[in-house]
Amino acid sequence: MTLFNRSASRSIRNQMRLILLLIFLAFLVIDGLGIWLFVYRLERNGWNQRQNEATINASNTINQSLERVKSALYWLGNFGDPASLEDPVVVRTLESQLPDLLEFVYLDRNGEVLTNVVYDKGESLVDNEQLRHSPWFLQARNGDSFVGGVNFTGDNRPYIIFSAPVIRNGNIIAVRLNAQFLREVVDRFEFGNMGVVYIVDTDGSIIIHSDPNASLNQVNLRNRPEIREIIQSDNYRWEGEYTNFQDKYVSGVSIAIPATSWILITEIPLDEIYQNTRLAATLLITGLLILGLLLIPVYYLLFERMLLRPLNVLSEGFQRIGDGDLEFRVSSFPVIEWNDLGSSLNQMASELQKRDTTLRIQYQKIEQEIEERQKAEEALRILNLELEQRVEERTRQLSAINENLKKEILERERLERLYQNLIEKMPAVFYVLDINKIAFSFVSPQIFELTGWTQKDWIENDNLRLYAIHPEDVQEFTTSFKRAIEHGEPYHLEYRMIHRNGDVIWVEDYASPLSDGEKEIKSYQGVILDITIRKKAEAELVYNAYHDVLTGLKNRAYLVERLNQILSRRHHSDDQPLFSLLFMDLDRFKIINDSLGHRTGDQLLIEAASRLQKNLFPTSTLARFGGDEFVLLVEGEDPRRDAIQLADQILIDFQSPFLLDGRSLFTTISMGVVIDNGEYQQPDEVLRDADIAMYRAKARGRACYEVFSKPLLDQVISRHQIEALLRDALNKNEFNLYYQPIISLRDNRVVGFEALIRWVTPQLGLIQPSEFITLAEETGLIHQIDRWVMYEACRQVQEWYQKGLSTHPFTVSVNLSGSLLQQGNVVEMIREILKDTGLPSKALKIELTESVFLETSGLINQQLQEIRDLGIHLQLDDFGTGYSSLSYCFSSRILRLC
Repeated sequence: MTLFNRSASRSIRNQMRLILLLIFLAFLVIDGLGIWLFVYRLERNGWNQRQNEATINASNTINQSLERVKSALYWLGNFGDPASLEDPVVVRTLESQLPDLLEFVYLDRNGEVLTNVVYDKGESLVDNEQLRHSPWFLQARNGDSFVGGVNFTGDNRPYIIFSAPVIRNGNIIAVRLNAQFLREVVDRFEFGNMGVVYIVDTDGSIIIHSDPNASLNQVNLRNRPEIREIIQSDNYRWEGEYTNFQDKYVSGVSIAIPATSWILITEIPLDEIYQNTRLAATLLITGLLILGLLLIPVYYLLFERMLLRPLNVLSEGFQRIGDGDLEFRVSSFPVIEWNDLGSSLNQMASELQKRDTTLRIQYQKIEQEIEERQKAEEALRILNLELEQRVEERTRQLSAINENLKKEILERERLERLYQNLIEKMPAVFYVLDINKIAFSFVSPQIFELTGWTQKDWIENDNLRLYAIHPEDVQEFTTSFKRAIEHGEPYHLEYRMIHRNGDVIWVEDYASPLSDGEKEIKSYQGVILDITIRKKAEAELVYNAYHDVLTGLKNRAYLVERLNQILSRRHHSDDQPLFSLLFMDLDRFKIINDSLGHRTGDQLLIEAASRLQKNLFPTSTLARFGGDEFVLLVEGEDPRRDAIQLADQILIDFQSPFLLDGRSLFTTISMGVVIDNGEYQQPDEVLRDADIAMYRAKARGRACYEVFSKPLLDQVISRHQIEALLRDALNKNEFNLYYQPIISLRDNRVVGFEALIRWVTPQLGLIQPSEFITLAEETGLIHQIDRWVMYEACRQVQEWYQKGLSTHPFTVSVNLSGSLLQQGNVVEMIREILKDTGLPSKALKIELTESVFLETSGLINQQLQEIRDLGIHLQLDDFGTGYSSLSYCFSSRILRLC
């Protein structure tokens, strides 16, 4: 029925016509295809058989030719004498077995040529520089025969290289043959009208082709199926249909030639193979069309009148009954089968008419029941909607109430956890204190870590609250706590507690009143913090603020504050001095510190501080003022007497050596003493005068003390005036040089001069060198003065030389400051002065003080040596006034003492 219902618009008659037509066409197509396939298979198998036979014959022919060459080489190498071509056996073998021979080569295993005969004018095998590395040589030396591909000479003639090992001695035979015999094999191949044969190497290059034009194509066939199947597998032969490199669809057979890298391929176009098949197909289709034209009248008589017309009537009857015309009846047919179908159709129509009447009655009853049920369902639906609305509204109310309860519970749990973490994890003790018992009614677990007593101990023991407080702080705590209770206010107190193990700890206690519902204060809630570390840090800060880290003595800040306290309690009626002050400085400390290192310097300061503390009075204060300076503040009934007594004793104590790291060091101390005169208002005034007195003691030669007096202050003021004038002296040309002659005692002859500087100022007149040289060294002006003195002295002496004032050579001596040597450029300065003035270097002598040799370093020694290298004499000035010895003179190569 599926075929009859493909389209509602088609009649049964048309459908039957279509079916019969399709059956007829299918018969014609299947029959035609069967005949064509039979002819195709028959033709294809015949061609394949002939092609395979031709391919195998060509392969065998080539293989026989190659085997003939191999046999000749084997026989020649093992039975003949290849070393001599005059051997008749060799000649006959070459002529009979190798008629195409172009070249014969006989070599040893090292590649040395033993015999070489060339029969053409082509390229010789032995002309190749890479002979020992050529494949034919290497393969034959390894014991295998070699058959090469087709190569071409310079004039495009093909040839093949053969090589084989000589078994008896391991030498190698190689021949070069004309490849023309391959062309003869290819030309003899006849297969159809368009069949071809060609040979390719495994590298994909064409060796020879039956089409001469195709042999010249430089194409690579390595990746083509006819080549790849032979190379990449162990197949000896392959056949198939494909498009060859000339873009022709062919049937091909490829076969590998044994013992070579060659592949023989035969191809024939498919057009030539299937030309008979196409002719057969054309004849078959023409016959089938003629047969179809003859069967059309038969189709009309047999099917149209006897089958399709009754079928059309029945189809119309089914259609009308299906559309609801149950009163329709079909008439009888002349054919019995069709008549039976018509009777059955009429009977089916009558039965359907009866059932239709019964169904209509039942349908009316069902419609009434459905209507009543729909009314009942509508009423239930309305009631259900009302109930659902009420349930939904109540559900929303309960959900809102439930959500609020959940939020309240979660918030309360969060607050409880937060409070629990706050109480248990903070580094503080929280408590509730009963004001009647002065005991804890609640205390957090941190109390155990703070005091060593558990929560239970603190809550059950009412006396533990006061017992744990330090006895010295109990009174202050109870007083503060009672005062807070009386006024109903918080209290904040710092006090000490005693740990259970006996340790004293500092705590900070802060509490606020906690009232009940009737606003009556019955307890305090508070927090206790451990501030022991803070208290220790504060004490350490206070100590460090008033003590020296190195020596442990009081420091400058403490001393100034103490002086302020003493001066602040002075009364105008006081006639007696309130204090005396000793300002002390270690002599030559810088030299020790620089030469022996800061560690030794620090040890010396510590030992000096310890020595100063030995003879202190109870009312005196010793402080380290800074660097190597110490200050001793003396108080008491007679501070003047005590200060002088202490100064004398200190000078005696510092006469003994200091033993540091197994080394004895001597150092003295200079002191400035200030006695309170009732006029001091500020500590700076006292320290200023003490410092002046101390520097006066150093100027007197050190290792002594000087009591401050008013004239010392005047000298300092004068010193500052001289310093101000000294800075402009060079610019104003106020310095003069005086030349003191140096006379030889042998002949009373002047042999030189010493340049002496003098300073004449408009304000103060003549100022002696002793008054300004030291000041110039302290301010750094001595460097400019030394340069001016040396330049002026050299210039003047050179001028005397030029004027011929003396027939004998003489020299000039100038002083040089030791600090100038420490700058590092003094040698260059001397060179420039000698160059500018023209004075010979041997006419210049430089005088140095002893302090230069006490503070020598690598830089100073180097510069002294460079000065000597210039030819300048060095002299030691004022020898014996310092601390040097004759050893310095020898070690430093001093030529003269002055």
